[in-house]
Amino acid sequence: MHSCLPLNTASRLHSQYQLDRTSAQEYSRHIDNALADGDQELAVSIESLATQQGVAIPAEVAARIGAAAVAGSVAGDIWDGITKGEATGWAGFAAADTSISW
Repeated sequence: MHSCLPLNTASRLHSQYQLDRTSAQEYSRHIDNALADGDQELAVSIESLATQQGVAIPAEVAARIGAAAVAGSVAGDIWDGITKGEATGWAGFAAADTSISW
């Protein structure tokens, strides 16, 4: 007798099988691709998935994610300072001050 799994169960099992086979090197490659595309949020999500799967991300990759987060927050703060006159940090305050004096 042949039994079939419901599609959603089979799909879930296949996904877990693929995740179980994903190496730290592969996660790191996807993180680096996300960072190269300027998608820091995706990089953080991939790092989180790796951690949930018990895969340790190399320290240098985690550092690149952190650096991108800092750069993104500073760039966003500067943009808000220029466009809205609002600042959450020194960079945004300087941008707001500069844009007002023009």
